Amino acid sequence: MRIGYSFWGFLGNGITDTPDGGRSHRRPLIDALLGRGHEIVFLQANRDLIEAGDDLGNAYAFHSGTPDIDVLFLEWRWAIDGRNTTPCGTEGHTCDLHRQTELVTWYTVRLGIPTVIWDKDRQLRPDSVWRRIRQTTVCEAALEPTAGVHRLLFPLWAAPEAFGRLRQGRVRGRAVLLPG
Repeated sequence: MRIGYSFWGFLGNGITDTPDGGRSHRRPLIDALLGRGHEIVFLQANRDLIEAGDDLGNAYAFHSGTPDIDVLFLEWRWAIDGRNTTPCGTEGHTCDLHRQTELVTWYTVRLGIPTVIWDKDRQLRPDSVWRRIRQTTVCEAALEPTAGVHRLLFPLWAAPEAFGRLRQGRVRGRAVLLPG
């Protein structure tokens, strides 16, 4: 399975002045998925290289376009005033939200690709259209997730096995990713 993975953070040590809580579990998850034969292509900027000068041994693939994928996996980004809501090129601007919008528009809306939204910070609005789109599955890193949302905790010791058995299916008439 070719997974398009979108995150705004680091796989390596990165830089210390950033709130990227994902670096504690992201790389072990990715390496486990790769170890199980999945192909991962990262769809946000390679911040390890750009900001920290770390090429990660060229072990990972990054793509700034829209490569062919089977599943879109998003570590959900949300609007942060003065950072990702400002025009590109503005001091302090990050393009994470713009890129995420491009990805869900292309893959989820136009192509109908199964999409997993991992809302780790529980910022996806309760009335968000993404909660109702058939091919979208929303997950939260919560012991008691929002109604209709799946639990996906970290560290993710068991998650790579689940990804290894994913298949497309239907639950209550809704297209979802299911264990195979």
